[in-house]
Amino acid sequence: MDPYTLLLEGRGHKTKRVACFIYYHPIEVKAHSLIQFQVDVQEVPTDPAAAEALVKDAVAILHGPAPVSSSSCGFYRWNSAVLAWEATPRLNQ
Repeated sequence: MDPYTLLLEGRGHKTKRVACFIYYHPIEVKAHSLIQFQVDVQEVPTDPAAAEALVKDAVAILHGPAPVSSSSCGFYRWNSAVLAWEATPRLNQ
């Protein structure tokens, strides 16, 4: 919820720096298919400075060198398979 607070305040909106999570689940089905729900509200403090630091860290990582590839990485294996498939000659090309 920190990024939402950062975005809202960045656009000039005032916030209370609190997010509310609302959980509800059925607890009983009554006559005429009327469903009774339990509703729980949890307030969570938000910190736009934490979101800003996260964005700055992400930008720094994206501008940095690419990590070394590893054959034990699932994404590396998937990406290698996609690249190999894309390099395969096709009849209509």
